[in-house]
Amino acid sequence: MLRIGISQRVYLCPRTNEIRDCLDHRWYDFFNLMDMIPIPIPNNDNVDSLLLSLKFDGFILSGGNNLNMKNKIESEKTILKDLDVSVVRDSIEKKIIDFCLDKDLPLIGVCRGMQMINSFFGGTIIKVDKDKHVNTYHEVIFKKSIFSDIYGDS
Repeated sequence: MLRIGISQRVYLCPRTNEIRDCLDHRWYDFFNLMDMIPIPIPNNDNVDSLLLSLKFDGFILSGGNNLNMKNKIESEKTILKDLDVSVVRDSIEKKIIDFCLDKDLPLIGVCRGMQMINSFFGGTIIKVDKDKHVNTYHEVIFKKSIFSDIYGDS
């Protein structure tokens, strides 16, 4: 079974004022269906030892939260509460991308995860109408035959 690291959303619990990492339960159903072992990656600055000590076969950068596009430096709780941004998560996911590049491991970004990959490589992001974008299907058109030979043109 493949061992896949997956990043987690950061959530500020208003009742307890705790900062929590979390994943949608459907991710575990997906991993079970794909016969993979999920390894949730904590949003902790000491994640380097975890990356080096476990044998990963690949990574998924999951959805949830917003990117720190304005590079605000504020307390984690303030920026989570006001903008749904976790500076720590941004940092952890950059470490994961670097790790994947260094170890030549596959990496997939889902929603915010794809935005992080795009941002990491210098891409830009524009605001879209969330009523037309969120919780819907998106067509991906393949430009390289390595993908279109497997999946078709889109």
